[in-house]
Parts: sequence; C-alpha cells; structure tokens
Amino acid sequence: MRNKVAIRCLSIIFLVSAGIWLRSQDFPAGILKEKLQVYTDRTLYISGEKILFSAFIYDEEHESDDPYSQILYCELIAPDGNQINKGKYLKENLSWQGCIQIPDETITGIYYLKSYTRYMRNGGPDGYLYIMLKIINPYKTEVLTSQVVEDALNSEENIDNLKHTDIAVFLSPDKRVYSPREVIKVKIAGETGQMAGGKMCLAVIPEYTYTEYYIPVKWNSFSPHSLQYYPETRGISLTGKLLDDNTGKPIVNALVNLSIIGDKDAMAIRTDSSGRYFFALPGYTGNRDIFLCSENIPEQSPEIFIENDFCPQPVKLPSPSFHLTEEEKTVAFNLALNQKINEIFTSDTQFVKHEPLKAGKSFYGEPTSILEIGKYIDLPTIEEYFNELPVEVKVRKSQGRKHFRFNNTRIEMTIYDPLVL
Repeated sequence: MRNKVAIRCLSIIFLVSAGIWLRSQDFPAGILKEKLQVYTDRTLYISGEKILFSAFIYDEEHESDDPYSQILYCELIAPDGNQINKGKYLKENLSWQGCIQIPDETITGIYYLKSYTRYMRNGGPDGYLYIMLKIINPYKTEVLTSQVVEDALNSEENIDNLKHTDIAVFLSPDKRVYSPREVIKVKIAGETGQMAGGKMCLAVIPEYTYTEYYIPVKWNSFSPHSLQYYPETRGISLTGKLLDDNTGKPIVNALVNLSIIGDKDAMAIRTDSSGRYFFALPGYTGNRDIFLCSENIPEQSPEIFIENDFCPQPVKLPSPSFHLTEEEKTVAFNLALNQKINEIFTSDTQFVKHEPLKAGKSFYGEPTSILEIGKYIDLPTIEEYFNELPVEVKVRKSQGRKHFRFNNTRIEMTIYDPLVL
C-alpha cells in the first residue's frame, strides 16, 4: 500500500536572501560616552528580598534626552565578580525601573549591584556602575570571605573614603511624624535654594538601611573602527561566530538565519571577515524561543557559537570586612522579622504575562502572489509540489546536491539562493 502525503494548507514564501545588515541598530556617527546613574531603595538587605532600583543614562558628548541604548544589564555579584543573579531591563519613559531577587541561599557579606549597557562593554568593566550592598542571611552563620587587595582603593583604613557625602538636594517634609495612609508633602530644593529640571528617585525606607559608597568609574576610550558591541536601540542583540568544526577557522561571508518561533520575523545576515554575525532583535519582553542555523556550505562543517549576553570579563572590587553598627544590627533584625512574617502570611506568586504576538504585517510586506495548494491533487513528496505546480521556485540538482532556484527569465534573481519559509 502506497503512503500518500496529504497537505491541506501550506504557505511557502520565496525571498532573495541578500543578507540584511542589522548590527548597527541605527548607530549614530561618532563615539558615544554613555554613563549610568543607578539608585537602589536600600543598601542593606536580607537574603530572599528584592533589590528595587531605578536607572538613568546620559551621554557626556552628545546632548540628548534619550541616549541610544534601550537595554540595561544588571548583575548581583560578589567582590571577586562571581555572579549571584542577573537580569535585562527595557527602558520605558527614558528610564529603567526594576528589581533583582537576592537568592535565599546567599550568605552574609558585601556584594555589588553591577549595571551597564551592551555598548559600554567596548570600554570594559572599569566604566560600569557599581553599588555596594550589605546582605544578611539570618539563618546561616557563614560570612563571605573578605579578599582585601593591597591598594589605596581596597585598604581597610581608606574604605570609608568611598562614602558619598556630597549633598546637592534638600528635602523638607511638612512635619516629622505621620500616621498610616497619611499624605506626606515634601519640598525639594538644591544647595542654592532652587532646583533645575532633573530626575529624582524617592523611597521611604527604615533608618540606617542606606549608606552610599562611591566606586570610581573610568571611561576607557576606543576607536569607532574597533567596536565589538553596538548600542541596542530597539531590543536585545544576539552576536556570535560561525566557525568550521573541522579546522576551527572562521567562516567568512556565510549566511546565518534566525527566526522567532511563533512570529513572522525572520532575519538573514552574512558573517564578517572574522566570522562574526550580529542580530538586532525586536523590542520584545518576556521569553521567546528562537531558531538559529547557517547555510549549507560544501566541504565545511559550520558550527554556530553564541556570545555570552552578560559581560564575562573579570573584575575585582573593594572587599572590606563585613561589619554592622549597633543601629544596623537593630534594623536588620526588624527586616528579618518582617520578611519571615511576609513569607508565612502573604503569597508572592507572580504570573508572568507574555506579550501576545501581533498578527501584523510580515517583514517581507505584502506577497506578490499566493498559490492555494488545496486546489490541486495531493502529491507524495514536498519536492513534487515545487516541481509540478506553477511556483516561481524549483528544486534543481547540481554536484550531487539539491538546491532551490528561481524559475523565471530575470537573470538577477539567480545571483542569490532564495530563502524558503
């Protein structure tokens, strides 16, 4: 009995895969000098709590209310750079707001919130922004080992010099004592009595839970011709290399294809002279599955490598001995009590709502023609649908391999292989 393949509905799209170059993401002329300003609600936390933060970005060289990078990378790290937790955040209303979870098993010690954009990776970790945090685990006796390095920044006697004591803004509440749910009215003024236009973060926190430490940052200059990371002006970027699995050498000018599962977006990009590829993804939130593959290259075995999206470069930060003042011990005890009560009596279950995929226009626009296969008889193989029905692409065989070829009189359509979806 002969098996028959019945295809009731099949959509086939034919495109010339010319290699759309998407790595720049609307990159401007010249060198940007992106710098971050990040604020956390506190600097003293209990393991299991969430660190709330707000972040702003500015460019020292170009006056703009909205510098180019739209994605913020945050990591909770130990002073030696060991990553505890991480997250990516999309800019909204010219700023970032978010939170990062402190794992329950985190032991007591000094930690840092490390923040940067992908473009800032060109200058290295010295230019990232770091906020020193004290984290306490009331259920474990271990303390993160201090690794003090003999230099001016890390020395125990000079660690207090990192405290940021400059006062540029004054807050004046209408009174000192408030009842629950009462409205608090605050006047804000600068040192001169006037406040110029700017951005502020305001948080109500327990006393002695915030001490700002200033970690110096340094901008390392680089040439626009040596850029490895480009500003993410729409969504996250996906970069990597295409190497020959047999020789380990980069494969140059080869197509790498990317599609987002369940969406109509597809991208095709050619590798550069070092075998690197660059994809600028749409501004999605939540989780997405992608499919990544390379073209079939005779006598080579392409292997795709994806670059780490978070910066893996080593960093060593000030690591003083962990110490709590008497006031900090009291407030930490109260924070631990509050967290335990919340854990028992409140449910913190979060339901993540994924952004629905929009049924908008496909990236290729409107189709020039549509062939409804259901009007024809069933054929035993997919290949016969291409060769027997009046479609613009046929399956041809050369040098022992089968290829798709355009079947028309336009000679320029034979330069590239068609992309069949």
